[in-house]
Amino acid sequence: MAVGDAEGTVSLVQLSDSLAVPQANERAAIAGMFERETKREKNLNANQREIEARRQRHARNAELSAEQAEKVAQSTTDKTLQAVDAAFTQMMRSW
Repeated sequence: MAVGDAEGTVSLVQLSDSLAVPQANERAAIAGMFERETKREKNLNANQREIEARRQRHARNAELSAEQAEKVAQSTTDKTLQAVDAAFTQMMRSW
């Protein structure tokens, strides 16, 4: 095998048979490694999608909670105004 560098130097390297000739189980081992990495990548992608879905649900829940708090506050204000109005009306009738 020939190896060169940026300066133009070329060297010849002799590889041993164990590096140049595939071993009997090498193809199956490499295929197994690729299969494991493919499954790992799919699992990582699924986990990332699940995390994003949780974030979106959390944001929606927070938004709903804020809306509900606003409705409760508005309801309380409405009830207070109705009570004040009823008291004022009662006071005006008694005059």
